[in-house]
Amino acid sequence: MWLALMIAAVVSTAASQPLDTMWQRTFGSGDCTTWGFVGLDSTGCLIGGDLTNHDNWEDADILIYRVDPAGNWRWSYHYGEREYYEEMYDVWRMPEGGFLVYALWSELEPGNGYRFLIRLTDEGDTLWTRSIEFQLPDSVSIAKVELTRDGRLLLGGCSRRTHWGNCDMFYALADLNGDTLWTGQYTDGETDDDMIATAVAETPDGYAFATDVAIGFGREYCLLLVDSLGEVRSFRQCLYAPLDNHLLGMTALGVNGFLLFGWRYQEIDPGINGLILYTDSNGDSLWLVELNGDLFTDQISHAIETQDGGVLAVGERDWDHDGAWWGIDVLAVKLDSTGVLEWEATYGTVNKDERAEYVYQRPDGGYLIAGTKHMTNGFNYLVISTWPEGWEAAAETELYPVEFTLKQNYPNPFNGETRIDFSLEATAPAKLSVFDVLGREVKTLADGKLAAGNYSYYLHGDDLPSGVYLYRLQAGNTVAVKKMVLLR
Repeated sequence: MWLALMIAAVVSTAASQPLDTMWQRTFGSGDCTTWGFVGLDSTGCLIGGDLTNHDNWEDADILIYRVDPAGNWRWSYHYGEREYYEEMYDVWRMPEGGFLVYALWSELEPGNGYRFLIRLTDEGDTLWTRSIEFQLPDSVSIAKVELTRDGRLLLGGCSRRTHWGNCDMFYALADLNGDTLWTGQYTDGETDDDMIATAVAETPDGYAFATDVAIGFGREYCLLLVDSLGEVRSFRQCLYAPLDNHLLGMTALGVNGFLLFGWRYQEIDPGINGLILYTDSNGDSLWLVELNGDLFTDQISHAIETQDGGVLAVGERDWDHDGAWWGIDVLAVKLDSTGVLEWEATYGTVNKDERAEYVYQRPDGGYLIAGTKHMTNGFNYLVISTWPEGWEAAAETELYPVEFTLKQNYPNPFNGETRIDFSLEATAPAKLSVFDVLGREVKTLADGKLAAGNYSYYLHGDDLPSGVYLYRLQAGNTVAVKKMVLLR
């Protein structure tokens, strides 16, 4: 069913009002890929994914960090066996507390192996680890899994019609032992293209499964709604145009409807525009926002409904024009309830890759934005915390009667991990970096605007050789440097 959309095109000249950054942190070492993020109200957040071995790309481990509200590392969780590939697919907050990790283990390469679950406490201790094999036909492939409010697993994917044939949309509900409570599959009968449920969500009275599928000369977003027993309620073609629309995700908004988001390809430079589609609870389209500009391409990876009834969407902006590449920045876009742009902002460094995959609004109105950032040692997890809109950050300095101080790391010398404490007397752009004796920057522990207060950062030196290192703190025009020793 095609309905006329109210379309708001956000162009490169749109008004921009960047949010004030409270802090920005990176976590991990080597090549980390972010696959899961949990915002924890006023207690911080959890970020995790895969850590790939540079020397063997078929060797990857699961790496998770718990971060406190000030951006400090609280605990980390590492799971992996050498020469094996442990691939994290997602992590969720459990209703009774703690976390549930959904992952895959394989001997040779990612994608072939068995699925398993890891149950963690709030402090990162393992309660249990369990293999989980869904009892499904060989023709079924699972593309997306979500945890429901009552602690079950909602599955989305596809079922291949024949060995070499196209796929129908597949969906199922299973318990934490892998036993399926019901399954279903759907095809609209109008397309020969694959229908793969790449986004799934729980609704007040059932479940939703979204896909993008080629129909006619275009590729459209489609939404399948089922009841609590898996019976089909409706199927909507939410977004149709003779253009190449690709779906990256969906957020259910309860009785208010759905947000579907991704990108659109067009055969004009720069070619890729970010998309945000808002539908009602039946899947009928209400408005569409397409981001476009002359000097960049955009993709939207996540979108949420904000406390004021608007929308906050995050993703990436690739500054690539006429063959000139300037880097990839984190993109954040704020819309009101009708899809009208309120502000947009980018966070990044020239000629660096920084991408956002998740966003969460804290109870105080500020945001946590999570993704990845390219560092000297590969990609690390990235978390950005913003002040609430309209917040006067400078007023907070009176609450912290401290002086600028950089303390000696402890322990020193250290083997593997050491802690660096420092204090700021006023809100300022701050950077904490580690250098080798030749003056080369080997790690960046903090880089962003920090409020006045006391901070603790942990340096993980597993990928560094033994030797003498310098760590340097700069806050505004004030600089302090100290020496430390790493011994193996």
